[in-house]
Amino acid sequence: MRIEHLVDRLRAVAPRAEHRERVLRLWVQAHPQDHGRRRLETFLPASLRAALPALTAELSAIARIESEHPDGEGASRLLLRLADGNAVESVLLPRGGLCVSTQVGC
Repeated sequence: MRIEHLVDRLRAVAPRAEHRERVLRLWVQAHPQDHGRRRLETFLPASLRAALPALTAELSAIARIESEHPDGEGASRLLLRLADGNAVESVLLPRGGLCVSTQVGC
């Protein structure tokens, strides 16, 4: 899924930019949509709340962790299985860093 496609889908169910930005910010930060002070029921429009489960499931299906191997020094190697069946490696680095392979098979 391209980010433009995701933004278009969000725009279709949430005309106000502040609603789309909140959803995208929480996804990028890996927080659940009910994270924070504002309650979903009072902040996000019903059309967006109704669309979130399907969008979240679609994003979750893009890649899943197949295996994780901690190195003992704070880093952890991940094997991620992509929706098309291919796999890529990533490394979670100490202090919140992330190294992502951009090529399948590398």
